Amino acid sequence: MTQPFYERKISHRILEELGARPGDSSWQYLRGQVEREGIPIPEEKKEEQTRVILRKADPFPILRLVERLGDLTGGEMFGYTDFFVFARLGPEELKQAETFPEVDRIFLDEPVTAFLEHSVETTKARATWNTFGHGGEDITWAVVDSGINDLHPHFTGPQASPVRGDFPDWWYPGLTQREWFRQISDDGGSLPHIEAGYKNNTVVLRCHFIRGSPLHPHGSHIAGAIAGWKPGEGEAGVEIPESAKLETVSKIQGLAPLARLVDLRVLDGDGKGQSSEAIKALFLIRKLNEEAGRIVIAGANLSLGYPYNPWDFGCGSSPLCEEADRLVHSGVLVVAAAGNSGYAEFQTLQVGEAGAKAYRSQPLFNFQSIADPGNGREVITVGSTHRRHPHRWGPSFFSSKGPTGDGRLKPDLLAPGEKITSCSSDFDASSVPPRLYLRMSGTSQAAAQVSGALALFLSIHREFIGRPFEVKEKLLSSCTDLGRERYHQGHGLLDIFRLVQSV
Repeated sequence: MTQPFYERKISHRILEELGARPGDSSWQYLRGQVEREGIPIPEEKKEEQTRVILRKADPFPILRLVERLGDLTGGEMFGYTDFFVFARLGPEELKQAETFPEVDRIFLDEPVTAFLEHSVETTKARATWNTFGHGGEDITWAVVDSGINDLHPHFTGPQASPVRGDFPDWWYPGLTQREWFRQISDDGGSLPHIEAGYKNNTVVLRCHFIRGSPLHPHGSHIAGAIAGWKPGEGEAGVEIPESAKLETVSKIQGLAPLARLVDLRVLDGDGKGQSSEAIKALFLIRKLNEEAGRIVIAGANLSLGYPYNPWDFGCGSSPLCEEADRLVHSGVLVVAAAGNSGYAEFQTLQVGEAGAKAYRSQPLFNFQSIADPGNGREVITVGSTHRRHPHRWGPSFFSSKGPTGDGRLKPDLLAPGEKITSCSSDFDASSVPPRLYLRMSGTSQAAAQVSGALALFLSIHREFIGRPFEVKEKLLSSCTDLGRERYHQGHGLLDIFRLVQSV
């Protein structure tokens, strides 16, 4: 029996992984131009297993789907949440799983990557600190990234300790025995590695879904832009990528220097990972808040993602977008980087005066380039601007631009993301001056600025903890219009001082 395109459960991206190519009948099948019996699979791909995410159909509990997958003769599961199951399946198992009524759709487990000192003035953070006397205290923010080097002096404060301290009061050892925790094992069947932060440290809890490889610098850089501060009164060195030049800074701190961080590592030493690990991290945040009976992790920063794939789901409806939006509905602010695909080179057919045709590389600004999870409807999606002169330079050339694939306004706002100075994970505190910091650019850094701003806001107006939709509305209405195209700048530039005064 042939299967119409609109009933197909297998992701277009999975079929691509299995060998479908432009021009052949497999490709026509993917686009609904023809109907075929079953899934077209090249001979050399028939023994391969593919990492996939299975979304449960609405009428069924997740354990029904888990049980059905357990009946398959091949393949293996590596964890599940209350909406998704993560597995490695071969072509034959995919064919069987597609027939299960408990399966709504089967997605490729998309690879995710990281989206690679004057900003406190540009965003008016310093004016906010001085006026309101708060710095993010008693607010906890999750950094879903490549891991934080919490031995960095920026996070240890004046009472540094090499001894791990107590877990936060909302964590208890029995949580690792809960069924929901044991179901988020990794690809090898191991549970996330949990440990308390060091005493008197900004990072209060580490949960690493990825282990074994050295930390990529991205996570520490993002964390340092959100919270912590430079210790001591002397100068510290700042490394400039691809340059022998070493600059120095005397003062530097995150936008919410007194906030606490939860380190959720989902990217490896190359800054790469899978969307399934990021989904598990967001699920963990949601469950920790549920177990505590209150919002203990107020926000999450997602400076990672992958390109939107229009063939498998509506824009903003990928598994990672769904889980991010679900976390917002649970009461948590989720901040996502827009992506760094706002400028790209395309192969174009150019015609000369004599009619000669040739393909050449053409650099162009890339509209509708917002990445997932930034396409999520409820998340706060952040583009980048200049750290000193945003009114002059506007949105960064690399910052992904809207609208979304279904016509919504994104990014939501801009924040400084060019040449941002923050923590180096590979620091050297013994050198003179100590090499503690690194300069990086990207919408990742811009997202971290907004996360820090929101942690600062919540420390001043604690009654808004757990009310993410109201906070988002106030954040966007307080932005400064830079006079640029709305799908470039969103609502404009982050203005923390105006945000805090809006209440």
